[in-house]
Amino acid sequence: MNLQVEDYQGQRLSQAHPALAKACYQIAEAAYPTGLPWSEATFLADQKMPQSRYVVARADDAIIGFVSVVQVLDQVDVTIVAVHPSHQHQGIETALFRQLFSQMPSPVSLFLEVRAHNQKAQTLYKKLGFSTIGRRHQYYRDPQEDALLMKKTL
Repeated sequence: MNLQVEDYQGQRLSQAHPALAKACYQIAEAAYPTGLPWSEATFLADQKMPQSRYVVARADDAIIGFVSVVQVLDQVDVTIVAVHPSHQHQGIETALFRQLFSQMPSPVSLFLEVRAHNQKAQTLYKKLGFSTIGRRHQYYRDPQEDALLMKKTL
């Protein structure tokens, strides 16, 4: 597998091609079996926002995963992390985050939510330097579940 990690931000995203939105939607839909609250149109609109950034992993020219964030001043909110199930547990999530971290100005605080039962994701985020700072009760639906709020400062 020939893995490439690319960073899409600002003007590159304002010219986002619908194929990128479609690929991100399809990957997220496959990666989240309980359902995804974003439509393909939402991905396209998000990618056009100047505050948005997408770090995309490609294998053999096909998008296989991504991390999306929204940055306002010194706060970055991770909105979606998704890797296609056929490529999970291969270090792609870590590569995506490392690319994201390398492009962030310092100092900056990154925040994300994770399902309270998702121990694998929590373990990954802790290895990447995130720590749990709070809990959001009944944050997720289908099934309803609390979210842990995690933070990392660069």
